[in-house]
Amino acid sequence: MPLRPATLVSGLLASASLLLAQDIALPELKLPSIGAAPAVSSDRFVDLFRPAQTDLATLSPDGRHLAYTVREGSNIFVLVVATERLDQALAKVLVVDDATATPRFARNDENVPARINWMRWVDNERVVVETNSQTAVDARGSVPGVILTFKADGSDARVVLTSRDVPELLTDGTTSPDFSAARDRSMLTATVDDPYYNEGGTAAARAAAREEEPTIDGGLFSTSDSDRFILSLGQDSDVFDPETGFGTAWHSPSIFDLNRVDPGHVLVRTASGRRHALFDLDPVTSKVESIASYPVDEDRLQLLDQQGVPRISAPATTNFAFPHRLAVDRGAGFRDDSLAVMAGLPAGAFDSTPVTFFTERAIPIGFAENPALLYYASNVGRDVFGIYALDLDTGAPTDFAIEHPSLDLIPRPLDAFLPPGTLVFDRYTRALKGVRISDQRRSTLWLDPILQASQSALERVLPGRNVEIVEWDQAGRTLLVFANSVAGPGRFYLFDRTSGKLSEFAQRAPWLNSLASNRVIAFTVTADGHDIECQLTLPQDPRVMPAPLIVVCPSQPWERVQPDFQPEIQALARMGFGVVQLSARGAWGHGIKAREAIHEGYDAAQINDLLAVIDQVGQSFNLNIKRVGLVGSGWGGYVALRAAALHPDRFRCTVTLEPPIDLKAWLRREDWESRDPGTQLVRSYYGPQELLDAKQLEQDAKELSVPSLIFAFPGADEATWRRSTYSAAKNFARSIRDTSPESEFMDLSEDFANGLPLARSTTYARIEDFINTHVYNFGVDIGESVEVKEP
Repeated sequence: MPLRPATLVSGLLASASLLLAQDIALPELKLPSIGAAPAVSSDRFVDLFRPAQTDLATLSPDGRHLAYTVREGSNIFVLVVATERLDQALAKVLVVDDATATPRFARNDENVPARINWMRWVDNERVVVETNSQTAVDARGSVPGVILTFKADGSDARVVLTSRDVPELLTDGTTSPDFSAARDRSMLTATVDDPYYNEGGTAAARAAAREEEPTIDGGLFSTSDSDRFILSLGQDSDVFDPETGFGTAWHSPSIFDLNRVDPGHVLVRTASGRRHALFDLDPVTSKVESIASYPVDEDRLQLLDQQGVPRISAPATTNFAFPHRLAVDRGAGFRDDSLAVMAGLPAGAFDSTPVTFFTERAIPIGFAENPALLYYASNVGRDVFGIYALDLDTGAPTDFAIEHPSLDLIPRPLDAFLPPGTLVFDRYTRALKGVRISDQRRSTLWLDPILQASQSALERVLPGRNVEIVEWDQAGRTLLVFANSVAGPGRFYLFDRTSGKLSEFAQRAPWLNSLASNRVIAFTVTADGHDIECQLTLPQDPRVMPAPLIVVCPSQPWERVQPDFQPEIQALARMGFGVVQLSARGAWGHGIKAREAIHEGYDAAQINDLLAVIDQVGQSFNLNIKRVGLVGSGWGGYVALRAAALHPDRFRCTVTLEPPIDLKAWLRREDWESRDPGTQLVRSYYGPQELLDAKQLEQDAKELSVPSLIFAFPGADEATWRRSTYSAAKNFARSIRDTSPESEFMDLSEDFANGLPLARSTTYARIEDFINTHVYNFGVDIGESVEVKEP
């Protein structure tokens, strides 16, 4: 069958008359001195998984200054440059390092890399940064979250807020303080469990607490003269001052946003399972004031408005029976189904159930600056999701609507809500400016015609890339742009809209530039009347020609091929294999009718798609489809094992990570043990009940002759609910040894589960050894091969 070239998404609004007349010139890159990049490790894959050199940038409101992050070894600096002289640094400020950010805990073999969580100019001269640096409470415990500031010239660099400055008051249940009103910071007095206990509380109170709870001496208090409280990461204190009935818990502060009420200030939030607190931080004076504290249910997800106030909540666990209904903070008498009624939708349109999760429903997205205006997505009565608005004050829908004829304008929802970042607001006016969209590449649908014209112009000069306009100055002249692709991790640019000049100032991972020459081809295959979107990465250095093929099975039935740089795919290509990915039949993004395709045969349909794609690759590319390996994680691991058992003549080996062995038991365990509603909400995607009742992989064990490497994560000590999934995978690996004696089972480390670079590199080195052993089995007559000498 002929290949059909994939069509890339461009701007969706008409803007021909607004396109820039100037040609965009890309000058030669000149970076300011930032120190030599660390040498690439001799480890085979670690450079693919290393933290980025630059991953954040921000533009001052007047457009005169630019700040961006630079990692040098274990240190992260922020570099400040003038936008007129990008090759000359004005300041270089060390903000965090790996050692102080993430001290190594018991089960970690490597430090979690330092990172910057938030960075913005709060005015024309001052930058505020939030890091994951730790606040030491005691030698054995710490709490993350440190906020610091500095000026454009690097002066006045200092820490302005840590977890010590925003503790949360706790009650032992015998008292009921009114937390609903804004709290004055004077309420945050020291108590017996305060790290600065000796500055508050009394010796008698401490002695009484010890008498009531003997374990205080054994674990909660140190034996040093300072008697500082020991608080492990993320835990609340359960020690209370018996004289007051209060205790103090230390919580990690995070910046929510700029404070629209006080220019130059930022809003800081802390969250526990019981309470959501907001603070105002003045970075000039370091003064922090409590704004409000809201009680929240730890079993519910919260949707915040632009001021950080919880407005809508939804169940977050299967402790709640389906349907999962929204709770809206709109006063007494407001029923759960009122949103649907106000929007003119059927009652229950905003509910989440396993039946409706992927069909017709409505989903809250976020609020305008006026919290009475709610933006929501809906595909009720339509095939694809559009975006609409509802006035909660008047109780009526508005005329606002963004629609596309064939594209869902939202990513797959996470339970009741969406991942953050779908809507793009103007920092200066707080107006909605655009919607981030994703098809065969990521783009933005701008409501502002000037931004839409800029998006179209940038996509022309940066073809095939995901172009994101990150920020702009107050005049709207200078735009901060990030662009990446499947072949490269990305670069940062400044775009002068009036002159058409595009200037690169930083690269996300410059040591990976050589990978940009990897050829990545997008194409579409038709199988059983369904279009299957595919992406093929060709190896730079194949060991033999034609190179073998690795097929990566989608990790979920609805998953689409990602248009971004993927280190895991590059690692497989670096092994010398062609790597093909395919969007699962019925993948998310093109409406209800497209999603229904997955139900026409369940996992067998996806296996048919795999075979059709392999055949097409063999016809169209110089790749050896008699040497094919399968790789998959989660659901993709299940499909890989099923495919190998059913078609052992088509595959040389499989590598699976966390495959669910018995789908019915897996779903039941996810429901009963983890209390995560996510799997249950998408249960219908895993097939009819009669197929769930069949233990396909256990039945296939006696038929699985293809060598299989199975990885599973036993879970942290406290995550006992994972043990059954881990045991099922390990027992399955034992059960196939009679028919597949070369199969192996390996544990995944907690470092791998946390995405740490050395652990991921080591795991992929093991994958390479296994695939090489079984794909390159020259004892099998598969036709003539030509050796290619490695340089």
